[in-house]
Amino acid sequence: MVLGEAQAAPPGTQLQDPLVLRLVDGEGAGVEGIPVTFQVVQGGGVAEPAQALTDPDGTVVARWTMGPEGSGNQLLLARVATGAGAEGDPPPGMAGQEALVQFRASLVPAPVAVDEVDEEEAQEMEEAEDPVETLMPAGPTLSLAPRAVISAGGGFSCTLSGGGAVRCWGRNQDRELGDGGEVVRRSLAGPTLAGGPFARLAAGVSHACALRPSGHAVCWGNNSHGQSGGSTGATRATPTDVPGGLVFEALSLGLAHSCGLAPDGSIHCWGANDAGQLGDGSREGRPSPVRVGAGGSFTLVTAGWRHTCALDAQGRAFCWGEGLSGQLGSGDEGNTATPREVMGGHRFRSLDAGNAHTCGVRSRDGAVLCWGSNQFGQVGDGAQAQTTVPVVMEAPRAFVSVTAGGAHSCALTSDGTAYCWGRNAFGQLGNGTTQDRSRPEPVIGGHEFTSIHALGSHTCGLSRVGRTHCWGYNLEGQLGDGTRENRASPTLVDGGED
Repeated sequence: MVLGEAQAAPPGTQLQDPLVLRLVDGEGAGVEGIPVTFQVVQGGGVAEPAQALTDPDGTVVARWTMGPEGSGNQLLLARVATGAGAEGDPPPGMAGQEALVQFRASLVPAPVAVDEVDEEEAQEMEEAEDPVETLMPAGPTLSLAPRAVISAGGGFSCTLSGGGAVRCWGRNQDRELGDGGEVVRRSLAGPTLAGGPFARLAAGVSHACALRPSGHAVCWGNNSHGQSGGSTGATRATPTDVPGGLVFEALSLGLAHSCGLAPDGSIHCWGANDAGQLGDGSREGRPSPVRVGAGGSFTLVTAGWRHTCALDAQGRAFCWGEGLSGQLGSGDEGNTATPREVMGGHRFRSLDAGNAHTCGVRSRDGAVLCWGSNQFGQVGDGAQAQTTVPVVMEAPRAFVSVTAGGAHSCALTSDGTAYCWGRNAFGQLGNGTTQDRSRPEPVIGGHEFTSIHALGSHTCGLSRVGRTHCWGYNLEGQLGDGTRENRASPTLVDGGED
């Protein structure tokens, strides 16, 4: 299996998605301990690490930084030396074999620095614009290609198609569906959101945001704390521009705050800040984006309910905001308004912040580590005691990504198998029961997912064949199957084959 091909990034920056290879034997089982060398042969970029061994699941992961401006098309070769395993003996049926895998990428124009506006200017912009029909902010842009994904919100769900269309269904009390109306929809058959196409999508507890291909952010839904951008209190019924004109490559949303990752690696957040979740050193809410910390460069941002975490280029995890349940991983239960490194010296390839817990996938072996609240077993260590530092979850497989919900967690293997653990009162673990689990169990149905996302008490996944499935709590119709019945196994979203 090969993932990470055909991406694009500005010169000198790292591709958003890692390069992933999975080596299997003739029976389809992962092969551990095989050396894989990553070599950039065109474009002058850098691959990290230059060489690595496949993990117990047969998977190896690398990051690719693009070459300088003007270096043209980028080409990387992954050389799989399958002649010997980690102990020096060839794996069964693979002796003497060698393989080359090509990864190609392209350069997009580097963004020009954008000056942030102060709060008074942001307020003037907000008052001057129409809250329904807004114009794209002037200034530099990116060129993001739409990335198909499904995002679970608090009582609603949204999906982004490969063509850039966004549809939402479920709860609509705060206009979370973004279609300008008040109708509650329980299927994917509703209208696409105006203002598209869009390239990225993120759902929070009661609001959602998307990126245009230019990298400019729009949000809709609840705006009680400015989390959708602009003056607080005014609900956004349709996608509305976030003040400031900044461009982002990725977004993540929490209970009442939003964060964006800029092309230069800086993180900017806006909305509620009572626990310091915006990371700007204050406790003041912000209706427009403010930069996290005094500097630093990051590759990923994830917003929990009242805390936020990020990864830097080395895979180190940093968290800030509320820490009352240990979700910051700093060894104590205090809040902090600036980033603090997660204890343990771990390097992560994936990270996700939930309600009051956080989980990451360790780079070197694909192990899942979690920390924070553990009342329902969402940390996955077989216990129910909260922890203020990362603990390793025992699992039968290695993982490539993880997602943290309200009080449950899920992770994906390289072959698309989903495992979940934690609270299961509504079937959000997808294992056919409603019993909590403190150890990971596979989601039933034999689905192969390319992505999954958990938030609140439901989970959704996008399958390799393009179908959308959800499971768990369904009182608001957030599973999209046309009913309000909870589901303990993946159910196809009505219209999910379109």
